[in-house]
Amino acid sequence: MKGFFNKILRINLNTKTFREETIPDSVYETYLGGKGLGIYLLMKENPPGVDPLSPQNRLIFCTGPITDSRIYGSCRHGVFTKSPLTGIFSESYSGGKVAEPMSRTGYDAFTSEETLERSGLDRGPRSRGNLF
Repeated sequence: MKGFFNKILRINLNTKTFREETIPDSVYETYLGGKGLGIYLLMKENPPGVDPLSPQNRLIFCTGPITDSRIYGSCRHGVFTKSPLTGIFSESYSGGKVAEPMSRTGYDAFTSEETLERSGLDRGPRSRGNLF
């Protein structure tokens, strides 16, 4: 479908691996834009009754079809997950300089397969803020 790459990147933070997955056009035709894709992925992949603070709770970053274009507002991306506050669907949107590089990778979404049991960001006294 025009405006989309038809691919998502699945990132497993426990095994430090990633894999690419193709999304069919029918998903993009049914669920409009990056918001629709984020909702589709979250509802399809989050296990029923998953604890919002567990590693199984998906964290999904999506861009839309106009991201990185010259259209006003094209510098935005969405983040989708299950909220620890309400226990239901949660979404957040951000603008700035992050969405364009995300779009240039050639993926419509980035999703976590498994998160770390503990924080992967080392913030010790001699840390340089390294991930893993």
